[in-house]
Amino acid sequence: MSKRIALLTGSGHGRTAHALLKESWCYEGDVVLVASSHADSPVLQEAAKLGIQTAAIPKQDSEAVLERELAARGVDLLCLCGYMRLLSPDFVRRRPEGILNVHPALLPAFPGKDPQAQALAYGVRFSGTTIHFVTEGTDDGPIILQETCLVFDTDTLERLTDRLREASCRIYPQTIRIVSSGAYRLEGRKVVLL
Repeated sequence: MSKRIALLTGSGHGRTAHALLKESWCYEGDVVLVASSHADSPVLQEAAKLGIQTAAIPKQDSEAVLERELAARGVDLLCLCGYMRLLSPDFVRRRPEGILNVHPALLPAFPGKDPQAQALAYGVRFSGTTIHFVTEGTDDGPIILQETCLVFDTDTLERLTDRLREASCRIYPQTIRIVSSGAYRLEGRKVVLL
């Protein structure tokens, strides 16, 4: 059965969500909703031009509004794209293996806020991006895909962030395809790709 997919961004630009829309032809499902915590996000305008329904999710009562929007469209898979608010345990428990998140670090290293700054401060020689299932903890869900990026001595926060975003835009569509087609199994914390 084809998955009904929603993209949720907290970024004003929505660059990751934009990349996911460009690659949506390869999913085992349809993007039926693009939502953002920024009502003027360009990705909402882009989605509307493609005939995809959109929603602005206000900071107040954001989870209740999101719940209604997802239910109204029968969403099976929610893909977070830079959405920086924590979802409640109840919200997450109702969607086991139904929420994906992108994190600009090689989890379990540098979870939470400002992982790129943490990587630079620690002087790591490589970092990367992780796509994982969302669980009740912060950035601790089972890892589906990761891609590494070198960290150079000359890197600024902006340069590293740009490279990590490019990596995210490469592996997030692959991850959605894996999950939406059921080409994996979960063994404890480990995601085994089929």
